[in-house]
Amino acid sequence: MRLLLLFSLIIFGVSVSVTHAQFSNDVTGGQLSVVLDPQYPGPRDLITATLDDYSINASGATISWFIDQKFVPGSENQRSITFIAGDVGSKTDIEAHLTSTTGQTMTASQTIKPLYVDVIIEPQTYTPIFYAGRALPIYGSTVYLTALVGTATTLNDITKYTYNWKLNNKVLGGGSTRGSNKTSLVIPHGRSNIITLSVFDLQGQVVARRLFEIPSVDIDVQFYEINTLYGILHKTVGDSLNLIGNSATIRAVPYNLDLRSVGGNLFTEWQIDGLKQTNTGSDPFEITVRGQGVGSTAITFKIRNLSELLQGDEASFQIQT
Repeated sequence: MRLLLLFSLIIFGVSVSVTHAQFSNDVTGGQLSVVLDPQYPGPRDLITATLDDYSINASGATISWFIDQKFVPGSENQRSITFIAGDVGSKTDIEAHLTSTTGQTMTASQTIKPLYVDVIIEPQTYTPIFYAGRALPIYGSTVYLTALVGTATTLNDITKYTYNWKLNNKVLGGGSTRGSNKTSLVIPHGRSNIITLSVFDLQGQVVARRLFEIPSVDIDVQFYEINTLYGILHKTVGDSLNLIGNSATIRAVPYNLDLRSVGGNLFTEWQIDGLKQTNTGSDPFEITVRGQGVGSTAITFKIRNLSELLQGDEASFQIQT
C-alpha cells in the first residue's frame, strides 16, 4: 500500500512538473508564434494575424495584442485580429502577449514591411486590334511573365532581388536567379495553372510571394462583316446576318489562336451550305458571300493548328436573303 501511494505521488509530481516546464520553456524557447494571412502582404492589404500556441499548454492564459507597441482596443482574449497594412516602405510591428494564470508572459511578434510586387502576363495569342479586352492563353501557347518590384511610382533595381518562378509547383528556368524578373512558359494540359513567384533580398530572405492563376481556354471563332467604307465592323454577326445588297464580305476572327501558328501549319476551311469552298481569295479568314435566292444560307468556318491539334474551333451562322 505504501509502495502504491509512493508510485502515485511520483506520477502526479512528474505530470505537474512537465506541464509547468512546457509553459516555462515556451517563454524562452519561442514556440509561440503569430501567423499572417497573407503571409507576405502588399501595401494596404487586409491582414489577419492569428496566435499559434497549439504546441504549448496555455489553458487559462489571457491574450492581448499590440500594434507598434500600442494596445489594440477590443483584442482581449481574441485569437485573431484584422488590420490594414501600411504603404510601401512602412514598418509595422505586431505583438501577441500570452499571460498565464501565474503571471508569466510570453510574447510572439511579426514585422510587416509591405513591398509592391506586380506581374505582367502576356499570352502570345491573337485578338483583333479593336478588342478592348486582353488575350487569353491556350494549351501549347507561350506566356511571357514580368515581375515589377518597387513603390507605387518607381521601380527598384531588379539586380537587388532574386526571383523564383514556379508553374504548378515546378520550378521554371532551372531555379532561382538574381535579377531574373522575366520568364516564359508553355501552357500545359488543364483548365487552370498556378504561378508562384517568390522574391528574395540580397540576404536570401523572402520579401514577397505572389500566387496567381492562369486559365487555359479554347479558340473562339467570331464573325464580323467588312464594310467597303468603314472597314471591319466591331459588332459580331451573331447567329444570323440579313444580307443587304447582292453580297457581303465576312471575316472570321479566331480569338486566342497561338501566334506561332499564323503562317505555319494552320488549316482553315469555309463551307456554304455544307459545301467546301476552294476559291476564297488570298486571305483564308475572309469570304465573300452572294445572295442565292430567298431563304437562308449556312456559312461555316473551321480552323485547326495542325502542330497542336487541341488548338481548333468550328463556328457557323445563317445569312438571310
